[in-house]
Amino acid sequence: MRKQTLKKILTALIILLCVSTAVMIYISNLQSTAFNLGLYEDKYEEFNIYDRFPDDTDLKNETTNLITYMESGEGELQSDFFNEREKTHMVEVRTLFRASQMMLNIAVAISIITLFLIFYILRHLHMKMSEKGIDQLLKGIFTRFLIWTGWIVDGIAILLAIIAMTFSTSFIRFHELFFRTDTWILNPATDNMINMFPQEFFLDMFLRIIFMSILFATVMLVAGYLMRLGVPEGIKERFHRIK
Repeated sequence: MRKQTLKKILTALIILLCVSTAVMIYISNLQSTAFNLGLYEDKYEEFNIYDRFPDDTDLKNETTNLITYMESGEGELQSDFFNEREKTHMVEVRTLFRASQMMLNIAVAISIITLFLIFYILRHLHMKMSEKGIDQLLKGIFTRFLIWTGWIVDGIAILLAIIAMTFSTSFIRFHELFFRTDTWILNPATDNMINMFPQEFFLDMFLRIIFMSILFATVMLVAGYLMRLGVPEGIKERFHRIK
C-alpha cells in the first residue's frame, strides 16, 4: 500500500480516536458526578434541601441507596422513602445509566482497536521511513490527538452550554425523548424525589460536567500546542550545559 494512502488512513484513525476519547471524557465526568455522594451532600446544603424534610430523615442513607441502585441495582429500588411512581422512574434512570456505561465500553473498545491499527500502520511505515521521520510522525500523531480531542470536547461543551441557557425547556424535552412513561413528572406534595432534586440541582450538576470536561480539554490543548511549538533553542542549550 502506498505511503500517502497509509497516511490518509492514519489521519482517519486519529480522528476516530479523538472522537472516542471525547465520548469517554464526557461519560466519565457524568458518572463521577452522578455517583459522588459528597457532591450530593454539598448540594443539599447549598439548596437547603435538608430543611424540606423532618429532622430524623437520613438523606445520606437514601442518597447512597439511589447511587448504588443507579450503578449496579437490579429489579426495583428497595426503599420505603420513595413511592411506587418514584421507583418506576428510577428503573428508567438506571436503564439510561446502563446505556451510558455501554457507550463508554464501546468507546474504550474503539480506542483500543484504533490504537492497535495506528501502531500496525506505523510499523509498516517504519520500513519505508528513517528513524527521524518516524519520530516526527509519532510526535505529529500525539500532538494532533491532544489538540483535536481538546477542540472536539470544547465544541461539545459549547453546544451543552447553549442547552444550559434554556435548561428548563431542554430538561423537559430530554425526559420526553428518553423516558417511555411520565413518571418523571413528580409532585412536591407527595414525592420525596423532587424535593431532594429540584431543577436547579440538575442544572448545577450539568454545569459541573461541562466544566470538568473543559478542564480536561484545556490540559490537552495546552500540552498539544506546547508539543507543536517545541522546546526553544535557548532552553535546549541551557539544558545541555547543565548535563
